[in-house]
This record gives sequence, structure tokens and C-alpha cells, in this order.
Amino acid sequence: MVAATALVFSFFLGSQTDRSASYIDSQKKWRADYEKSLLEPEGWLSVAGLFWLKPGANAVGSDPDSAVVLPRYASPFQAGVFNLNGGKVTLSVVPGVDLKVNGNGLTDAPLQSDATGHPDQMSIGGVTFHLIQRADKVGIRLYDPKNHNRTSFRGLHWYPIDQKWVVPATFVPYDPPKTAQIANVLGQITPVPIRGYLSFKVNGQDCRLDCQDEPGGWFLDFKDGTTNKTTYGAGRFLDVMKPKDGPLVIDFNQTTNPPCGYTSFATCPLPPKGNELEVEIKAGEKKYHG
Repeated sequence: MVAATALVFSFFLGSQTDRSASYIDSQKKWRADYEKSLLEPEGWLSVAGLFWLKPGANAVGSDPDSAVVLPRYASPFQAGVFNLNGGKVTLSVVPGVDLKVNGNGLTDAPLQSDATGHPDQMSIGGVTFHLIQRADKVGIRLYDPKNHNRTSFRGLHWYPIDQKWVVPATFVPYDPPKTAQIANVLGQITPVPIRGYLSFKVNGQDCRLDCQDEPGGWFLDFKDGTTNKTTYGAGRFLDVMKPKDGPLVIDFNQTTNPPCGYTSFATCPLPPKGNELEVEIKAGEKKYHG
């Protein structure tokens, strides 16, 4: 009986060890996939410019005086003109220039921005760009696979993976839901519905963070005691999945920098008021050092 009990206990410990090793392996893969996404031809490390358009004509080409400046290796001095009128943007291309939209020639239809979820992709000489819209501002975001941020990438910096940062949580709804005035790095304010917050404990201390709805879960934008020390100063991002089976947990090992932590050509939202924790969450991604 004692031997049997010892065998069962040994099996349990082995299973627990296996589960821990499996978790660590899954997190390593998750981090590798995340880094790979940053290095995609249209990942954040490939972003090489953001050009806000003015009403009327906006020249595009490698001319440094253009409104939208493209790399010399990719574009002629003058490639075309973006026309912004009444919030709509059309593109005229210089005859003979191989500038494509969605891999094809131009149409007379206004270009679709990222606000639609399906922005038209423009390409020339190995670089791509598309229209972005932020409130009343309309711009062109440029992606260049030869961008220094991408070619000089030496990896991200992470806290060690630790299952202690997989924290049980509870979703607590607001009744009625509230609206948060979310600022971005441009100083623009956007009203965002907040249906509730996630309640959890860190080192025995009660914590809560307002969360924004997203498909299958919630999005957290927050600061904590590591902010502007070992982690990015403007905040930290984390997606929390709704559980399919079992309890709700927050896995802080998957906390990342906002895109603004990698490039000055991003337009990140800032944490909503109240999403600043005093506790240090020493998990996830540290500051990006380029």
C-alpha cells in the first residue's frame, strides 16, 4: 500500500513537472511567434514613415520635398499624387510608373483606409503603404523591409517565464456600462465603451483593470510599478481570452509593448484613467532597445 501510494505521488509530481515544462515551451513558442510577427514585411519593425496628408494635392515619390517620401531604391523622383478632398483620398500615378493598388492598376474609387478594416495596399519597388485614419487626420503609413529597425533586430527583452503570473481573475460588469475617454499619442480623444473590469490579486493585493471588449476576450492597456523603469513608459498591452472550459485567468507572461514602443510612426492609445497599478508586474516584455 505504501509503495502504491509512493508510485501515485511520484506520478503526480511527474505530471505536474510535465505540465510546467509544457507551459514554458508553449510560452517560448508564443514569444517566438510574436517576434516573427514584428519582423513581417508589414510588421511594426518594417514601418519606415507616417505622412499626414493636407487637403488637396500631396506629391508622392523619392523627392525629399514630397508630402509622402519613398525610398530612392524603390521609387522615381515623382511617382504620383494623393488628392485629399472631403475626407476622401484618390491617387494619380505618373505615366509609366509601376505603382500598384492591391497588386493591380488604379481605379477611380477613393482609397479605403484602415478604418474599414481592409485598407487598400499600395506597392512600388518592394515597399508598401496604405491609408490610415485617426479622427480627422488622414495619413500614409510606409512599410520598408530594408528599414533599419528590421534589419538590425537582435531580439526582444523579456522577464523570465513564470507560472506565478498566470493569475485567477473575475470579470465584473459595470451596470450600466461606462464610457472612457481614451487619448492616443497624437492627443486625440476617443470615447470607448467599457462594459466592466477584471478583478484579481497580485502578491495578496487586490487589483482591478478596466477592460475593452474584443473578439473572444478583452484588451488591457495599463501601467504598473515597472512602467518607465524596466518596461515601456507609455503603458503595456495584454489580450485576455475568455475561458472555454475552466476558470478565467490573466497570463501576464504575454504582456507586450504597444507598437509605439518599437516605432515613432504608430498612433497608440494610452491607458484609460484608473488603469495604473502600484504593484510591480515583473512579467512579459521589457523595454525594447532596438
